[in-house]
Amino acid sequence: MDFIDMITTYAFSFFGIICIIAGAVVLFLGVRQFFNERRHCTLSAMAIVKEVMYNHDTFTNEFDPDEVHTPTYGLKLIVNIDGTEHEVFNEEYSSDLDRYREGDAVRIKINPNNLNEYYVDDGHMTSGIFITVVGIALIGAGIYFLKYFRM
Repeated sequence: MDFIDMITTYAFSFFGIICIIAGAVVLFLGVRQFFNERRHCTLSAMAIVKEVMYNHDTFTNEFDPDEVHTPTYGLKLIVNIDGTEHEVFNEEYSSDLDRYREGDAVRIKINPNNLNEYYVDDGHMTSGIFITVVGIALIGAGIYFLKYFRM
């Protein structure tokens, strides 16, 4: 094995180890986020969208110094729990909620002790699941680099 191959092997091995460590951290954070999102929201209910709230976050892209506006959406809902209507709003905005309009029926999971803590139970990937998948992918990439670029 010549010097270039040895340096390449060490570099890919080091990169593989870094991927595995980063993947383990991201996986831990993703699993924790997933369970925190759902820990208290145990009651399943149907709600009606009363109002779609818009939030325009502004950020500056380092490659394009012009301001970029990305709209995110929040839902103010009316939910009937045990025969009583409640107006709820959890102040969490997401770009995934852009498909809902006023009057739409929405299935939610809600915290019975704090009605403003809920999430839309539409079967889409939540941030916790996404972060967990990224962690698993990083670990897989690290194992790949260690397996195929070893000495």
